Amino acid sequence: QNGIACEVLPANIDEESVKEDLLHWMPRVKENGVIAGDDIDNEGVANAVKWFFNNEKLDIIGRQWMMDLSQ
Repeated sequence: QNGIACEVLPANIDEESVKEDLLHWMPRVKENGVIAGDDIDNEGVANAVKWFFNNEKLDIIGRQWMMDLSQ
């Protein structure tokens, strides 16, 4: 399957920019890939990530977040 196996979002940390990045990159990540980012301690990032993944299993370690799409 074509696509990106792992994408790390280095986005701006305002909520709208993170939402735009998620909407742009998620269709390009492989079905069993990983998407991740940092600054989850920022309210804008946290709101956007939680909005996009709708409370699915999200791994958060320190300031980093990760969603393993193979689960």
